Amino acid sequence: HPDDQALVAATYAGLIAQEPSEPARGSSPIEFRLLGRGGTWLHCETTMTDLRHEPAVGGIVLTTRDITERRRSERLVRDQAEFLRLVAGGAPLTTTLSTLCDLIEQYLPHTKASMMRVEQGTLNYIAGPNIPEEISRGMRGIPIATDTVACGLAAALGDQVRTADIGAEPGLAPFAPTMLRAGLRSMLSTPVLDPETGETMATIGVYWPEIHEPTDEERRLIETLQSLAAIAIDRKESEVRLAHQAHHDALTGLPNRSLFSEVLQIALARTARSGRVDAVLFIDLDRFKHVNDSLGHEAGDELLVTIASRLHAVARTGDTISRFGGDEFTVLCEDLDPADARRVVGDVAQRMLDAIAAPVEIAGQSIRLSGSVGVAIGGPGSSAGSLLRDADTAMYRAKERGKARWEIFDDELRAATQRRLEIETALHTALERGEFVVEYQPIVDLTADRVEGLEALVRWRHPERGIVPPSDFVELAEETGLIGGIGEFVLCEACRQVGVWVADGTVDADFSVSVNLSARQFEHEDIVATVRSAIDDAGIAPRQLCIEITEGTLMASGSAEVLHRLHDLGVKVAIDDFGTGYSSLYYLKRFPVDVVKIDRSFVDGLGTDADDDAIVTAVLSLGHALGLRVVAEGVETEAQRDRLIGLGCDAGQGFLMSRPVPAADVPRALVVG
Repeated sequence: HPDDQALVAATYAGLIAQEPSEPARGSSPIEFRLLGRGGTWLHCETTMTDLRHEPAVGGIVLTTRDITERRRSERLVRDQAEFLRLVAGGAPLTTTLSTLCDLIEQYLPHTKASMMRVEQGTLNYIAGPNIPEEISRGMRGIPIATDTVACGLAAALGDQVRTADIGAEPGLAPFAPTMLRAGLRSMLSTPVLDPETGETMATIGVYWPEIHEPTDEERRLIETLQSLAAIAIDRKESEVRLAHQAHHDALTGLPNRSLFSEVLQIALARTARSGRVDAVLFIDLDRFKHVNDSLGHEAGDELLVTIASRLHAVARTGDTISRFGGDEFTVLCEDLDPADARRVVGDVAQRMLDAIAAPVEIAGQSIRLSGSVGVAIGGPGSSAGSLLRDADTAMYRAKERGKARWEIFDDELRAATQRRLEIETALHTALERGEFVVEYQPIVDLTADRVEGLEALVRWRHPERGIVPPSDFVELAEETGLIGGIGEFVLCEACRQVGVWVADGTVDADFSVSVNLSARQFEHEDIVATVRSAIDDAGIAPRQLCIEITEGTLMASGSAEVLHRLHDLGVKVAIDDFGTGYSSLYYLKRFPVDVVKIDRSFVDGLGTDADDDAIVTAVLSLGHALGLRVVAEGVETEAQRDRLIGLGCDAGQGFLMSRPVPAADVPRALVVG
């Protein structure tokens, strides 16, 4: 090869410029390219040995071997690794599959490659950077029929098919003139199969400019790249499922709380400019717990699916319905005339109540339920949080007044809401009087069966009510801004306690404590200084503190800077309740995240719910591909723990290992089993 001639000449010249030596002196192996018999460049490795002193030789002996296949294999391994990094990095599917087509064309010179997806009984072109547009246009919406003999369509049915001469293939007659004009004379089409189900997800088409019979080597290469295509498609579909799960209820398919809140915020912003109003209906099923307790959770789930379908059927066109959680549903009625809003939402609420009241056949029984509906109408200045809160308050009044009815948020309820401020005052007093305490729940390394850390959880020791759980006050603390002071107390106390445990030998210097930071805390400009101060005052290493934030906080404006500053400080970062928010793999890749915590709602269905199994598997696979540690929350049964271990989960926490315990009981809780 012209680029290698100087290297060979210099090596040879350097050897013969020296006096003949005995024993024989040789050069180090050098690599260069030689023109092969078939007109392609072969990679060679040569050693030159000085045998001029040997009478039978009297010259330099060149020992050469063909290493083309070795170099090709090494390059293929590198290209595969680079491709998998692209997949793990969350690149768009069209990008990854176009890259795969480029690889095929690099390894099979003079060919062109395309990728087609199998979608709802049709084949659709998705990638092929060098496929002429005239052809790619015809590769969309092609029905897949079992009696087809066309090469690409037959591959969609699961068989690898070759066509040595496109012009002579009857099944390709409608496409042949166009393909031949584009210089595509022969082709090999192979299916890309789902690794779990064996179903065809896509097809790869490779085209040669001449009549060609694929060699065994070419087939092996295509099969290798075919497996990469399967990985890329499977990962992307897992990511899509995960993203859908984050915004939709897995049981009913309705938007979930997170998505509903987003839609509500957008609607309020739009109507604020138009002078119109929006209304929220908060629906709770009466006596639903009785159905679960008497007929079982499967019957309860079936009932929820039926009710969700009915609510959707009687809603107005354009209304947004969500499963807000448990047996609660919310409805958004947008863009209402203020003068007519009360009548419109009253009609919607009554239709919802009538739909719920119709009998439902479940487990061979006719079940009748009722619902309680709260309505809040929001005008200029309303926020999503206040509108939901007002509708929720109205729903509770409907329950108090006998259920199976709807109530609208009015002045009376507004007065009741005022009384809610008493709780806020009590929270202020609790912080000032030191009524908050911290309990700790062990995080267990599932592979080593040992406690690797603790999660700090706040409790309110009310002088009259006793221990008040976070669910009763954290949301109000968030809304009122008190969460900042409470959160700082938990942070400092947890760090201080770890310092005590390290000093007295209860834990080692690698033991860590996880502390939740709310969105409000994370947005505070002094949060990094607060964290640094808590660490320094406690005398612990930064690596012994893990900050837990939600996915919504991760994606908030300014979070990147805070995360990088915490990372520079040496603090670990975990994403809490992963899968229930935005599930953005892009953000996991972009930000310095160390740990992903799988939400307990997915762990709960392990071994019984195929969707939960798939989601947990996807989170583990993608988390590990990004170099993250994965922790499962809400582990309550041995079956769940064993399944997590089988899937390769790093750590878990939940009632199976230990309930949250006071600091004094932590030494006993550190003993697994």
